[in-house]
Amino acid sequence: MIRFLVYLGLLGLAVAGAVWLADQPGGVVVDWQDWRLETSVPVLLGGVLAFGVLLALALGVLRFLGRAPSILARARRERRRVMGYQALTRGLVAVASGDAAEARSLAKRAEALLGDPPLTRLLLVQAAQLDRDLPEVERQLEAMLETSETAPLALRGLIRQASERGDLPAALGHARRAYELRPGAEWAIEALFGLLAKTANWSEAHALLDRAAKRGLVERETARHRRAAVLVELARASATADHARSLFEKAHELAPDLAPAAMGAARKLGEAGKTGKAERILERAWSAMPHPGLAKSYLALKPDQDNVRQVLRLEKLVAARPDHPESRLALAEASLAARLWGPARGHLTPLLEDAPSLRACRLMAAIAEGEGQAERARQWLDRALAAPPDPVWLCRACGTASLDWQALCPRCGGFDSLVYDVPFRALSSLASTAPPEALPAP
Repeated sequence: MIRFLVYLGLLGLAVAGAVWLADQPGGVVVDWQDWRLETSVPVLLGGVLAFGVLLALALGVLRFLGRAPSILARARRERRRVMGYQALTRGLVAVASGDAAEARSLAKRAEALLGDPPLTRLLLVQAAQLDRDLPEVERQLEAMLETSETAPLALRGLIRQASERGDLPAALGHARRAYELRPGAEWAIEALFGLLAKTANWSEAHALLDRAAKRGLVERETARHRRAAVLVELARASATADHARSLFEKAHELAPDLAPAAMGAARKLGEAGKTGKAERILERAWSAMPHPGLAKSYLALKPDQDNVRQVLRLEKLVAARPDHPESRLALAEASLAARLWGPARGHLTPLLEDAPSLRACRLMAAIAEGEGQAERARQWLDRALAAPPDPVWLCRACGTASLDWQALCPRCGGFDSLVYDVPFRALSSLASTAPPEALPAP
């Protein structure tokens, strides 16, 4: 509204000026050599204005003619850019549809039109992957390292390529460089940590975990348990008993539910004559997660005691989790070793109601044999053939079973993936097995 009013005001002033000039035409005479020009002031002003307009038009035409080459070049570049990105788009569609030849052809066309942009390299990598041309994949990935924008992506691909061909040192080198470029990227931390673990660089892996945990780049509980697992491996590789004991104890403090840490600490403390501290560590570990190895380590601290005293000692160990199956099984084994048939059977009875495990069936067979009941012992052994398997260390990633804990899965290489549980594959096959003939009450 204000602009409209200003426009009206200016227009009114222009009209008033024109009227004023028309009312007072005046006269202008110009003598120049043999030329004489006589005219009125309004006509002169109109001529000057017309000359100015013509001059401006002429200058505009000259300016356009001077800029025409650059305008045409820019239009050509824009047309090539559009055509190049169209080729890239069609190339990505070809990759998605599995047409490697078409993808490679379109990638080369895009490269010619666009002048080697990062996306063209990526398309060439994907086309080479479709053809399983690994040397070409690595060549293109190496070329992508020259550009800062694509270097992290190239390193991620190189890590995968080196890992797949089993060249862990090369993969580790790429992972270290990726971490230097992107120290805050979760994938870079995971890749570097995994390769440090696979190559047994436990000290560097522990330092990496510390840095990541302090910066909040790894979830606190995950970092805690991983650090404990790394410390166990460092303790196992330690050359001195005192250093190994210190590492085992730190691992136990971080993860009381990690039985190997407590078992290692107890063993080293027992060798140093610190039996009381070793017992407290094992009792804390049993409270967190009962495991048969903890009971064996507990009994091994005082091997000279008779079997009856060992039963009493185990009752102290399992006091925090008396109803846990491992507590009952441990007490049953100790009672069996002390030839206490009745208490051994009493510990096992609650475990026999539904589907007793393989270990429970074998213990019942041993009790029956100790009591001179050969036929009943045979029946329990027959039942053991179809019993659910005992818990073992299972990889959560691939399901591989291991008798002993280690930080890396022996099959898939997963770190800290072993948990103490019943093999699910054995249980799934057991579901199709007919139930055994019922036994009389124990």
